[in-house]
Amino acid sequence: MYTVVDYLWFFFIYAFAGWVVEVCFQAIAKGKLENRGFLNGPICPIYGLGVCAVVFCLTPLKSSWALLFAGSLIVTSALELVTGFLMERIFHQRWWDYSRMWGNIGGFICPLFSLIWGLACTILIKFIHVPIAKIVTLIPAWVSAAALSVFLVALIIDMAATAKTMMRLEEKLKALDMLARQIHESSQRLAQELYDKTSPAHKTFLEVKDDLEERKDEYERRVQKVRQEVLELKQRYEELMTRRVFGETRIFRAFPNLRSSRYSEQQEKLKERIRQAIKARGYRKRS
Repeated sequence: MYTVVDYLWFFFIYAFAGWVVEVCFQAIAKGKLENRGFLNGPICPIYGLGVCAVVFCLTPLKSSWALLFAGSLIVTSALELVTGFLMERIFHQRWWDYSRMWGNIGGFICPLFSLIWGLACTILIKFIHVPIAKIVTLIPAWVSAAALSVFLVALIIDMAATAKTMMRLEEKLKALDMLARQIHESSQRLAQELYDKTSPAHKTFLEVKDDLEERKDEYERRVQKVRQEVLELKQRYEELMTRRVFGETRIFRAFPNLRSSRYSEQQEKLKERIRQAIKARGYRKRS
């Protein structure tokens, strides 16, 4: 039987290993290194949690390939489903989406990736975990206490910082969405002012001409006021769009398909601005 300390080591070892796998896959697929973790540090907690759950639940079944594979498939799929659902409800963001894949459930899990995770965990438990577990049991108690204390504190700080980033990003997207709606409403009001000024359907041309001459200054003041309002709103929108929330660039680079469940339009515009800024910086460095 493993102790709590053993499971803490398993969590950090496999969470780090999962981060390495994600970074290597990204490097091979796209030819560039990116921090693919949800957190700032080199760790993907879902991998650590997944392996710990499989080890805790399925160690008694490790002698049977079939049972171990079936159990690994079920445990990892359940964890991925619950994690994806909770992260969307908490942060209002869809971190991964299998909606276009056959047999998916809510876009959070799909048969193909469930099979991959099930097979990966089966191989891990059969061949990889045993030597890692032996190494962990050889670590002196004082080393475990010191190292795990540092790791846990760093993890808590990183989780708090990431959660703060996501909350500030949500506030920014909400403000952008509100400004965008105000700009639209003011633009419509400006169009209506111009229409009322020049095209009253119930008046003849001469009546319109006389009316414009009599109320020219009033119309101009009204139109100028709305134009100024639109201009100020656009300036505020632009300032907010270019003002960076700490960590948002890393989040969008790590999860390019991240999708907001509330403000998807503004988030896509923000992601495009960030992509353009990254390209511009790369161009300046090459120059």
